[in-house]
Amino acid sequence: MPSVPSVDLQGHNVKSAKSIVIKTIKEVHSNGESSRLRFITGSGDLEHENSHDAFPKWMTESAIKPLIKSYVKHDQSYVVFLKLDSDDYSTDSTQETSSFAEGQYNNRTAMYFDSDISGQDPESSLRSLKKSAAQGDVNSQLTLAKMLYEGQGVPRDDREALKWFTQVAEKENPEAQYNLGIMYLEGEGTTRDVEQACKWLKKSAKLGNAGAQLTIGNLLYEGKILNKDIKTAIKLFKLAAKQNNLNAQMIVADMYSKGDGVYKNDKKALKWITFAAEQDSSDAQFILGQMYAKGKGVRADYEEAAKWFRKAADQGHFEAEIVYRCIAPE
Repeated sequence: MPSVPSVDLQGHNVKSAKSIVIKTIKEVHSNGESSRLRFITGSGDLEHENSHDAFPKWMTESAIKPLIKSYVKHDQSYVVFLKLDSDDYSTDSTQETSSFAEGQYNNRTAMYFDSDISGQDPESSLRSLKKSAAQGDVNSQLTLAKMLYEGQGVPRDDREALKWFTQVAEKENPEAQYNLGIMYLEGEGTTRDVEQACKWLKKSAKLGNAGAQLTIGNLLYEGKILNKDIKTAIKLFKLAAKQNNLNAQMIVADMYSKGDGVYKNDKKALKWITFAAEQDSSDAQFILGQMYAKGKGVRADYEEAAKWFRKAADQGHFEAEIVYRCIAPE
């Protein structure tokens, strides 16, 4: 299967990210370059509006809604499936969409999201999904919980989402445990309950969920909700970073760069910021360019620095654009 074109939104505020999403979808749809796009949002923070939370609302914008077939939410990103003029809605197209969604949604759910190409009536698909969830199917329960939580295909209902997340979380599902923990932490669908939040987030982190590892790491590092424990926080950040969690990679790189909780080590900082930059984070690309320009953790290399400044600038990173103009060869 061909790779999915990716756009990193993490170096942008919500307003800028929304503009990039709308512009990109319109351009790709017009050019017929791809039937799907991945937008990397990161998990955001817990207190402020962020691209990951705002993304579903953008999909209803009149400028792009007619161009979108469906979209799928992941821990750190969204994949948008486009209605292309060249798309004949053949069996191959259906199989590609279902194959990509596999592991995140069961066949019934994939059919719901792509009802326009499956021929299945959306209401019938939803009834079937609810019936399967009521009968105890974990995948259906998890998917229904996420749909209710996001207001995707159904009216948003945090209380119902909490109910289904709880049922799945009790079956040791780390994704459901993570979402349940966040809901308790934010007071969504229930009274805010820090004890319950930490209970479920810790369970999820122990089972390897990168989002939960990052969240518990942040709570331990801040020392407000949980007792401050830098050593454990760093361990969790590294575990999440090794799973390619972009925010965790940025944090680990920054800690090594500053000697924050660890011995200062520019080579290790370079290693982790490179991983983040390779995920197309414009902020990481800008930092990596600075490290090559200054010779931090590596021999100074202005050509390599210019390459990363250019990559960040091409994504609209303002500072990178200024620096690149100053150092770029004529």
